[in-house]
Amino acid sequence: MSQKVHENQVFEGSRLYRLPQIVGAREVDRETADENRERGKGRKTPREEIPARIPISRAGLYLKIKAGEFPSPVRLGPRTVAWRGCDLNEWLEKQK
Repeated sequence: MSQKVHENQVFEGSRLYRLPQIVGAREVDRETADENRERGKGRKTPREEIPARIPISRAGLYLKIKAGEFPSPVRLGPRTVAWRGCDLNEWLEKQK
């Protein structure tokens, strides 16, 4: 059962959010993806832009986690983490 997002909430409380869903990700068009495959670096599949919900860089976010100023992620696997929507909304409320 899905939880509704209230007016003052940016994140659905019961959902898990991966890093690009929080800090955003740039669009990668087909041409750039092809060039990346040839070089062996960067995003190798095209994708649409993912808008940032919290205006902070990846590095800035991890610095805040280390300093105890941002919620820690939940480990989903050996190389996969996500954040609980309720933790993110709580953090946003404290920022007001």
